[in-house]
Amino acid sequence: MRTIVTRPVSRPYRSTALVSIAVLVLLLALLLSACSGPFQTTPGSGIPAAIAAGTREVDFAGYRGTPQSLPGDMFVEGENGAGVTIADGYEPFAGVYRYEGDPDARFSGFAAASEAGSSQVSFAIRERGEADLRNARLFYPYTNTTRYTIAGFRVHYYVEVWFVGVRDNRIRLKYHTDTSGFGDIDDIVSTPNPRLAEYPVFGIGFAVNGREAQNRTLVQTEFLLPSDQQLQPGEKAWFRWQYSNGVYDDGESRSALGISDIVIEPIIHSERSSYYHHSTRAPGWPGR
Repeated sequence: MRTIVTRPVSRPYRSTALVSIAVLVLLLALLLSACSGPFQTTPGSGIPAAIAAGTREVDFAGYRGTPQSLPGDMFVEGENGAGVTIADGYEPFAGVYRYEGDPDARFSGFAAASEAGSSQVSFAIRERGEADLRNARLFYPYTNTTRYTIAGFRVHYYVEVWFVGVRDNRIRLKYHTDTSGFGDIDDIVSTPNPRLAEYPVFGIGFAVNGREAQNRTLVQTEFLLPSDQQLQPGEKAWFRWQYSNGVYDDGESRSALGISDIVIEPIIHSERSSYYHHSTRAPGWPGR
């Protein structure tokens, strides 16, 4: 019978072994620390996750042409011919508008526009008419929920036409750090009526399906902010879409223009490198 005999390790030897183990652990930690750099996202770790978390997609599927059904914290501004604003009780909301092929169909004010039988909904605007809406604006508040400085944005959306009026009209996008003072801010982008090439239009105009390719324009724009206006963590700014006159601004019949499929993606500024980082897989971004 074989017996395995174990002997107590003397205290001096045990102490030496513990010291050796501690030294090995320390060396391993230093080695891992020195080697970690090439395997991290450089420059600035966590930026792809921050871009994904900071990307906003606005879906109008639940919008029903009422202020209560606007998605998220979006809100509108406008007034009537007497100068009464929406904040003061003026209600230019037209409810749901469904295009069913009738060329004479139209609405005025703010509406939820869609093709009959479709679940895709657009935020649509048509000034004047029965609602007598003027100075129509759509706001989206954006808060920097990341831990990084936002140095700019990439914005994607469609501009659609649902009624081709005698006036072509256009949609202008602006960005500001306040809800007032937009009049002094330059446009980020101004998008004409998708059917502008067919103007001038005579008579009262005609209704079209805003979801058809010839009736919508894809807008993709990118802009950087001045260094003193970059959005810090926790700060808020506003995107504003403005309905305005276009090239043909004579006549009573105005066009109905829609906005849909909004995606707002932050451009992150990395203090470690002064590089601007762009996501390559932002959800909803065409072509990705």
